[in-house]
Amino acid sequence: MKTRLQLVISIIILSAGVWGCNFYGSYSQSVNKTSGSSANWTGDKITGLELIKGQKVNFSYFSEVKSGELSMQLFNPAKEVIQQFEPDKKGNLELVIEVSGKYTFVIKGNKFNGSYQVEW
Repeated sequence: MKTRLQLVISIIILSAGVWGCNFYGSYSQSVNKTSGSSANWTGDKITGLELIKGQKVNFSYFSEVKSGELSMQLFNPAKEVIQQFEPDKKGNLELVIEVSGKYTFVIKGNKFNGSYQVEW
């Protein structure tokens, strides 16, 4: 019985570890930050932001592209690109929000090898 219990616990721990890992890198997202690093990532990371008209939002960003492609864009509630963040750059940007609503920050990678971070 004790051996079975140990086996079940081991399987649970192993499963949790595998589900929590990205074998091609890592990705982190919080209320005001998104970041990641990868060895060969293709896909999209999407973060929603609720912003209010007149609000000033300061973005601090950087990315390092060793190979592949990376794009980072901010879309307004009408799904129009209002800011393109240049890859392989570091900078700060202040935006004054013109329309209240849900803004979307989209990061796209195509065989991306490198790292990125955006804070607001």
